Amino acid sequence: MKPEQVFRIIIIAAGLAGLVLQFQISTGMLAARGLGLGATLWKLSGYFTILTNALLVLVHVLCLLPSGSRYRSAPVQGALLLYILVVGVVYVVLLANLWKPEGKQWWADNLLHRVTPLLQLGFWIAFVPKDILPWRQALPWLAWPAAYLIWTLARGPAYPYPFLEADRLGWPRTILNCLLMTAAFSVGALAIIGGGRALAKKPG
Repeated sequence: MKPEQVFRIIIIAAGLAGLVLQFQISTGMLAARGLGLGATLWKLSGYFTILTNALLVLVHVLCLLPSGSRYRSAPVQGALLLYILVVGVVYVVLLANLWKPEGKQWWADNLLHRVTPLLQLGFWIAFVPKDILPWRQALPWLAWPAAYLIWTLARGPAYPYPFLEADRLGWPRTILNCLLMTAAFSVGALAIIGGGRALAKKPG
């Protein structure tokens, strides 16, 4: 087995472990309130962290298939890196100090917010072709976070993150926060494209 495939399997294992743990924790918490599987899936589907880690796992699984060449491309892997790095950075900067997870929650928390972003960054550096992507590639990469924002704001009052709590913050502040997040994704996308272009030109 090639080192690239081994690395993919490690990413898949870390992402799946975090997702399974979080599913177990959420199922238990909601069951204590008399709520079932549907409530668990609905709750988890509101988190960008959960959806992005699930996407990361799915794409790397597809990459292991003989027909998965399109998913191994620089645009796809760069997009994954952008999304999962934003997961990690936003968590560390804005959310980590709001609570102190313990036990299984600590493991799920670190796997989904720290381990998978670092693994994807390492994978991108080591194995992703450093194609010279056009700067305009940043625009289609914004589709995933844009779709998430629309999805989560349309779900109603149970907003998953404090900076998206429209009922508490008001819509003007919430929209401003969305614009700031869009700017963060845009800067991150340009940084990844720029880093790839620089590495592609590096001799040797």
